[in-house]
Amino acid sequence: MIFASPFPAGLWASRGEDVMRRFGWLVAAVVAALAALIRWCPSTQVRAHDVVGELTAILRVSGMVDQLRDPWVGLANGRRFSSYFFVATRWRILPPFIGHALHLTPKAYLSLPRAGAWCVLLLGAWYAHRMGGNRAAWVAALGLVGSAAWLSSVEMVQFDGWYLALLLVAAFSPRTVAAWAAAALGPWIDERFVLFLPAALLVRLAWSRRLPWRELSGVGFYALARITALLLGEAGLSRQLGLTVLGWGAGGCAVGWGLGWRFGWVLLLAGAWKVFGSVRPPQRWLSIGAAAGIAAAAALAIDYTRTAPGLLPLAVLGAAHLSSRTRWMAVAVAVVLLNFALPYWHIYGKEFAPVRSVFSAPPGTWVMPFTMPPLS
Repeated sequence: MIFASPFPAGLWASRGEDVMRRFGWLVAAVVAALAALIRWCPSTQVRAHDVVGELTAILRVSGMVDQLRDPWVGLANGRRFSSYFFVATRWRILPPFIGHALHLTPKAYLSLPRAGAWCVLLLGAWYAHRMGGNRAAWVAALGLVGSAAWLSSVEMVQFDGWYLALLLVAAFSPRTVAAWAAAALGPWIDERFVLFLPAALLVRLAWSRRLPWRELSGVGFYALARITALLLGEAGLSRQLGLTVLGWGAGGCAVGWGLGWRFGWVLLLAGAWKVFGSVRPPQRWLSIGAAAGIAAAAALAIDYTRTAPGLLPLAVLGAAHLSSRTRWMAVAVAVVLLNFALPYWHIYGKEFAPVRSVFSAPPGTWVMPFTMPPLS
């Protein structure tokens, strides 16, 4: 044959299979990112009205820019951080320190939350691939962008994506040093990290079969610093407790967490089944710590849909667990599709901010970096 192919039969098919085997997790993450841009854009904005708008547009943005210029302004009770709200959150100093050290402009600094979202997406797909193969990567990546875990991590000037990424490292990294470093750095991004770390380490225990006490020790310095500050009269914890009056209590938590994960609870329950099916009596204390941390996060935080993603390691493990069973694969795919079909609201206290698709005009006034007043 004059036009016979010079390549052996099936070569392209085998190469395609090899590419998917090696990089299927990355393809899953890219497809998930495109799906998220279509379904959840403009998910990086929160409707600016009432309490949510006032905090986001006035206090939070200007306060974060002040902290970028002087990372110590929060801990030193700076002008804007003397606010009742910011005293409760002023220990989140790692992002401004990094931004200050890199001499980032305010607009570049305020774009870091979105970068954290993509980091969570890539890590979620990668670790699901490591735990259960490419099928798990597809389920985890698509399920992630259809849940509060991704949506909350791109909220304006909230660095949730980065602490969620470090939670994934603490839960799934095969290197103890990396997991310890994640535990040491995560609390300085958001104190929620400390509350969800025991649950992440339970996930680590489920696959490593080794008690993760060395990894847990990474939070020691942060815990010492907060306890010392509390003994010296620092008001952060008391202010955080005071903020709970703005929320709905247990009812708001149930609505916010349920809405945040929606049908993703199937993945969470599958992950919990995998974890507790492998936890024996000597590990009960870690289980108790995980339950206490989750309960504390639910009780203290009033931005309910932002708090729910702390369970992300369980969802990634659940995606890998379900995908390894052919008969449950259809259930996992259905979960992903249903999450994309359902509407979403960001809930802060008693305020609801709808998140619309790219095909819908955003209601009211939206807070975004390119519509804010000029940042000098």
